[in-house]
Amino acid sequence: MNQAQLKPATAVKLAQAVPGITAEDLAIMQKIPFRSFDPTIMQEPMIYRFVEAMQHYGQGLKAIINEKKGDGILSAIDIYVNLDVIKGVLDEDRIVITLNGKFLPHVEQLNANNTAGKCLILYSFLAFPTNFSHLQWCTINTRIKV
Repeated sequence: MNQAQLKPATAVKLAQAVPGITAEDLAIMQKIPFRSFDPTIMQEPMIYRFVEAMQHYGQGLKAIINEKKGDGILSAIDIYVNLDVIKGVLDEDRIVITLNGKFLPHVEQLNANNTAGKCLILYSFLAFPTNFSHLQWCTINTRIKV
């Protein structure tokens, strides 16, 4: 998994809540993660169903979010996920998943606001049969082609 880092204060609480957890496991969980995507995860039926649900409802959810908040995204960094099991009207088990994430509006990136002094600007030209990119270095006041 290795997608999030266990913080030291939380490690103490986890050790108290799960007495069988080893110090080695806690140490591994506190390392800085290497976030990546393993394509084989899509072969897991439960994971595939999550993706399938987002493929089915994603455009509609995005449209509602954009209508309510404007152009932006749901932060996956600052997100809380709750899961519960409830009984349906036919007494079947149903899963309720709540994503509680911060809305991050898209903002126009203006060079005048760039405080780094230097930046690398990547221009993509998609109008040509072969995709190519044009790179150029810039400073706040001067642009120098690379």
